[in-house]
Amino acid sequence: MKSIVLRNLKIFFRDKAAVFFSLLGVLIVIGLYILFLGDVNKEALSDFNNASQIMDSWIFAGLLSITSVTSVMGAFGSMVQDREKKVFKDFYCAPISRSSLTLGYIASSAIVGLIMTGIVLAVAIVYLTFCEAIVISAMLIAKLVLLSALTSLSNTALVLFIVSFLTTEKAYSAVTGVISALIGFITGIYLPVGNLPEGVQYVVKCFPTSHSAVLFRQVLCENSLKGCADKFPKEAQTEALTGLKESLGIVFKFGDTECASWISLAIISVALVVFAILAVININRKKAC
Repeated sequence: MKSIVLRNLKIFFRDKAAVFFSLLGVLIVIGLYILFLGDVNKEALSDFNNASQIMDSWIFAGLLSITSVTSVMGAFGSMVQDREKKVFKDFYCAPISRSSLTLGYIASSAIVGLIMTGIVLAVAIVYLTFCEAIVISAMLIAKLVLLSALTSLSNTALVLFIVSFLTTEKAYSAVTGVISALIGFITGIYLPVGNLPEGVQYVVKCFPTSHSAVLFRQVLCENSLKGCADKFPKEAQTEALTGLKESLGIVFKFGDTECASWISLAIISVALVVFAILAVININRKKAC
């Protein structure tokens, strides 16, 4: 299995175009934020203090939640390619079990997701520290690292489930393009959750990766949210802060009930297990690996 993992990692990182397009969703978000969304959202928060720091933290939280989706999607390209070109038949002649072969593809893709998320995390920490949006501490780093790892693994399981239905490179490319374009919408990154129609908000709140974004926002925005509502009358500050958190998707509410952090963690963890099981069942059913 180790040799399969190393092979797939070399194939992925050797192809510069594959690495670039695996980050397409992230690059789209960054481009929109720089050219349009950043100024619009900061203007919308003009009544609050620290608007710039809040939005910078908010966008990096979103990036951390989706980086592993698009990068893992790119990493699984080798599995789809090998399946279409019947490379698996060559592997079957080698002394390696089908389960080990499948685990090799999964492990290499998960590693890619962890690496790419780690790079974005490092950039986020440096940038947000420089902008005084966060205050570095051991607890902050620990939360971000653990959440990044859990998010990457959960997204790997989700993408594996999707890829388990794909047998051709054309289908894979089409699905990759759709996911890269939509991932920002269905996680409430292109537009704050509060600006979306109610029905769309419900879809966003049910998507596991959106809960990763919520948790990242709670960690990264915590410092910049302190005192952000001081411009408001004292009796209205709590209500203004609560409304801001709901609008930006820093907290999710179902009806009048706020979704606690442990519930978001549970949703991400359950999604990891469920999608992994469904993907393995589908792969074994097709006997493609």
